[in-house]
Amino acid sequence: MMLRSIRNSLILGLFGAIATLSGPSVGRASSIVAPGWDLFETIPGSGSPPNQIGTKFLGINLKGVPLGSFNFPGIGVRPTGDIDTIVQRLDPAVPGVNNTNFTQPPLLANTGRVDLQLVALQLMSVGPVPQFGNQIIFETLQSLRGLNPTDPLPGPASTGFMDITFNQPEALPTPGNPQPVHGPFRSFLDVFFDLRAGSPNGPIIPGSSGEIGLVGSGNWSHYPPPEAPPHPPLIDNVNFTLAPDNSRLQDFFVVRTTDPNGFRLDIMENGLMGSPPFTGNVFALPLDPTTMHVVGFIPEPSSFVLLGIGVLGILGYGWRRRK
Repeated sequence: MMLRSIRNSLILGLFGAIATLSGPSVGRASSIVAPGWDLFETIPGSGSPPNQIGTKFLGINLKGVPLGSFNFPGIGVRPTGDIDTIVQRLDPAVPGVNNTNFTQPPLLANTGRVDLQLVALQLMSVGPVPQFGNQIIFETLQSLRGLNPTDPLPGPASTGFMDITFNQPEALPTPGNPQPVHGPFRSFLDVFFDLRAGSPNGPIIPGSSGEIGLVGSGNWSHYPPPEAPPHPPLIDNVNFTLAPDNSRLQDFFVVRTTDPNGFRLDIMENGLMGSPPFTGNVFALPLDPTTMHVVGFIPEPSSFVLLGIGVLGILGYGWRRRK
């Protein structure tokens, strides 16, 4: 009898050890979001003011120009498919820790604040633009100047911050809820852009360079949206398996919801009204609805029957012309 009890205890202890060793790789989420990159695809604009949907800038309908690949610092060149917009989270998000120089608004105890940089943006007009001489125009980042021999020196980097709140860090995916909400987030980006004529490396249109401030909010999860094949693409050490043990438990993905137009919303980023620089509590500044950048998943790029897309709306305001 004693030997049987000892044997049963050993078996139970062995199962407990196995569960302890295997648990973190299959389930228990983390109260940390690791640094990484968020990958987005722009939804084309259509219609005319005031009934436009999709991506527009000052009333001009825009669409994305796929990057094809991107050189992720420290990782190397990786294929990115139809992705045209990439945002980098530069710090680990830890509750109660501010890794940035932004002090407003005050940080909540269950929220981590991290630096952001918009490292890739490549858009083009859907058709010729009358206000720019009936040319096709392209929008790129000032920090990436050098694409054309006539370019001036590179401009400022497009930077900002994100607040990531950990409300339910232990939530796990289920068959009915493959992307559980781990908390809300909100973000700010100060974007410095150029408008180019004819191609992504065409000459910068004189007087068209500018600056917009963008704020956004939504919900996040350690787990990606359930599309198959995955969208955004899952790239190891870029937006997937970011934890030191190569698990998914420190990843960051936007949780998708559906808007009244049937779009699956990732983030709705609103542009800030007024002249830069943007200071203080940027989330309290007034908004102006004339520009929108919508990003997400387009299963059929030629169709607006958008099934399972995610959307990032960017309403850009307060942009100033920079010579």
